[in-house]
Amino acid sequence: MGGVTTMWMIESEGLIVTTGGVDRLNRFKITKYEGDNSFYQLSFCPMSEPFCECSCVPVGVNSDKHLAPNVGPLLVMFEPDAY
Repeated sequence: MGGVTTMWMIESEGLIVTTGGVDRLNRFKITKYEGDNSFYQLSFCPMSEPFCECSCVPVGVNSDKHLAPNVGPLLVMFEPDAY
């Protein structure tokens, strides 16, 4: 299945991140972490309408080790590539 990107979505009960979804309605973004500008976090930013200014929800790892919304954010730090 070359060239096919896996879609992610928040499952129907809103508890975990799973595969599936509709292109342009389920948006995940890498956003700056507000607590420390050197870190980033994965955020879910739903778009139910083309011009929706919906707020983003941080995504983290829950106690079952699943990606889930509204848990402590999974923080990442990017380092420049050393040439």
